Amino acid sequence: MPTRALITLLARKLCAAGYVKGAVVGKQGLVPNAQSCALLGWEQDTRMPAPVAHWLAGEEALMAQPWHA
Repeated sequence: MPTRALITLLARKLCAAGYVKGAVVGKQGLVPNAQSCALLGWEQDTRMPAPVAHWLAGEEALMAQPWHA
């Protein structure tokens, strides 16, 4: 299947979006995000996406409930 057709097929069937957290590891361990962004010429964005904040608030509320009745 040609790449363009595959992308079109996937775009029509997208049912979820997600966020990932990654890390860069060097010889001395984890590389700070600020250092990675600077080397790549990116501006570091430290804002939390609204959907992630909403999910964390929901999880916190859920975990505050008793596990059994």
